[in-house]
Amino acid sequence: MKRCALILVLLAMATPALAVWLPPVRLTDGPNQNINPFLSMQDYERPNYDDICLVWQRSRTGGWDIYSRMTNGLDTLWASPVLVSSLADSNLTPAVANYGQRRYCVWVNCHGDSQNVLCSRWTGSAWGPPVYLTQDTFPDVSPTVWCHRTADTTWVAWASFRNGRWDLYSRFYNGTSWSPEIPVVENLGNNRSPRLFKLPGVYSPPQYLSLVWQSDAYGNSDILLSRYQGGAWSAPIRVTTGPQSDIQPSPVRGFIQQSLQYRVTLDWASDSLGNYEVWGTSTDSLISRERLTSHSAVDNEPSAVDFFIIVNQPLLNHPLLTAWTSDRDGNRNIYAEYLYSLDAVDTSSADDLHPQTAAVARLAGYLTLRFWVVWQSSRDGNWNLYGSSKLLVWQAVEENKASLPVDKQRLAIYPTPYRPGAPLLLSLPRTGLEVVLHFYDLKGGLVSRQVAGRKASGLYQATWDGRDAQGNPLPSGLYFLRAEGAPALYRMILLR
Repeated sequence: MKRCALILVLLAMATPALAVWLPPVRLTDGPNQNINPFLSMQDYERPNYDDICLVWQRSRTGGWDIYSRMTNGLDTLWASPVLVSSLADSNLTPAVANYGQRRYCVWVNCHGDSQNVLCSRWTGSAWGPPVYLTQDTFPDVSPTVWCHRTADTTWVAWASFRNGRWDLYSRFYNGTSWSPEIPVVENLGNNRSPRLFKLPGVYSPPQYLSLVWQSDAYGNSDILLSRYQGGAWSAPIRVTTGPQSDIQPSPVRGFIQQSLQYRVTLDWASDSLGNYEVWGTSTDSLISRERLTSHSAVDNEPSAVDFFIIVNQPLLNHPLLTAWTSDRDGNRNIYAEYLYSLDAVDTSSADDLHPQTAAVARLAGYLTLRFWVVWQSSRDGNWNLYGSSKLLVWQAVEENKASLPVDKQRLAIYPTPYRPGAPLLLSLPRTGLEVVLHFYDLKGGLVSRQVAGRKASGLYQATWDGRDAQGNPLPSGLYFLRAEGAPALYRMILLR
């Protein structure tokens, strides 16, 4: 009876959100064409409260313009569209990076026969005048941009067609002026689709700033990587090898604690199995590659994010959320994987392309995350942008001091909501004893018992099939978990 009363008290205190994707919302209006979305989040080393910035290109008579929209923190409402650039002719393929109020948007302006890279800075209420980062006769395309987390330093890289091939170049802004052009790779095949990012958990760029791209330098399309060290870019490192085609490199972004040395930090698409699948690896290529999708359809255009509470040891060698395009429904739709669980984000009868992911977090006793996926869809007879989000909660423990000893150490369970068969991670008091987990329903009845094993560090991993002691599947809903010997209950949502 006391146990039941305790659980009811905890239930009254709990308002967890279910991890379901909200119905897609249209973020642009026709009849103009709206394509090539790019979604930016801040690469914080700690949970944050800040904005997500979306940029895209929008058609007009005689060309294209660049627009942006922003959403604040955990909100689902988007601010009104803001014009970034309406220069003559066409403005294409935008990318954006932000840190606090420092936001930089880059794109390609096509004027006559020239294709140049431009950059505009957010002034607090509008985008400032564009700065030409290239002004030459070469086609300069595919710009990528990255912001330093503390210093007012911004990097831009792009592909340029010179001497009959595509080479990569870069420039950086030091808060006052732009640097001269810095070569990344020259005279080594054709190099396209560059993406700037920093290594996970490393606080001191620029020496850990990285650039990844696809290249045909070795006879087929491979993923290459370079790091900015000592005032220059390092010789390219081959992330992938073999006869397959590896394309569309996409760095995993988000909060990753500094000691997590071996997380998957890079996704791409590969046809090594006869059709395109999404793969991932750590950027140093020393860790075994991981296949993130497994289907006979074409799965490509990956985008992934990560957010984890600080712990002393790695949790999983896996992105927290990965979205991609798949043609398994007879047309191209958006799918996502959250911690090994497959979600259909959008399965309309139209084509859905170019998914972009981002996330924001709020830490207040427990970690609340909102994930966004934005993509372009042809469902309206023209191309518009759509977005969907889900709210996830990494629950901290609730304690009842009247019936349980007070535990000063913060306890955590992850993930919640929980899907049967996924890894279940717990941070427990460091007893070094074998841990037995007891699962209770809302009536206080024991429905299952699992052994998590022994580990002195306090981080445990178990798997629960979501069944009771007799092997019957339990319904979705709220359950409670107690670790044998631990002075607290966890609450968790089982989601089927």
